[in-house]
Amino acid sequence: MEMKINSALIVELRSAKAWSQQHLADVAGLSLRTVQRVENTSSASHDSVKAIAMAFDKVPADLAVQSESEQSDSPEHQSWPNHKFRTIGAGVLTVIALVAAAYSYAYFAKDNASTETGTYTVSIDAVEQAAISWLALIDAQEYDISWDRLGKLAKARVTERQWSEALTQSKSIFGEVNSRELRGVDTSGAMIGLPQGEYATLTFSSSMEKRPIATEIITMSKESGQWVVIGYFIQ
Repeated sequence: MEMKINSALIVELRSAKAWSQQHLADVAGLSLRTVQRVENTSSASHDSVKAIAMAFDKVPADLAVQSESEQSDSPEHQSWPNHKFRTIGAGVLTVIALVAAAYSYAYFAKDNASTETGTYTVSIDAVEQAAISWLALIDAQEYDISWDRLGKLAKARVTERQWSEALTQSKSIFGEVNSRELRGVDTSGAMIGLPQGEYATLTFSSSMEKRPIATEIITMSKESGQWVVIGYFIQ
């Protein structure tokens, strides 16, 4: 039996995390075609809704179609996606929820050396190295330095104190990192609400001390020829 769902909310949640449809499909364990159908028809099987809800750390009822009165009273309807910080249920921390949506042109595996996106070429190795170097600061709990090395777009949305508090909370939930592996890279030349530029979103499959199976997502932009972090998400 099909369930009527709020497809606009799904797109909103996905876009706020800078996820492509392919990435949501990977996280939810669904096919790309299923995700596309859900967003286009606003209906899906209960199993598909459950999988998508879990990808956003929500329950299926959160994605169900609401009446206009319910929507207007909902805190999320009033404020999302303008939160700079957002804790979504137990164990999920969005350190920076970018207001922009990343519409990716392709999905790339780790062994790709580079790819053409729009009018420029992204070196996957360079983006990965920059992300790993930044993640090393998070792993070492050098949060002040990690904030200092954020891009301008991120610093405009969060103070160093807020950043450190959010990451400290994340560390208490997930613990130390045991391992991580790059699963894919999405690249885009544009994000809604952000200046035209070069952007990349990296997804890591990670194993944490308290969460053996976790996903880390880093959104990066290119500033003055260098890749810098503008968003970090862990679930």
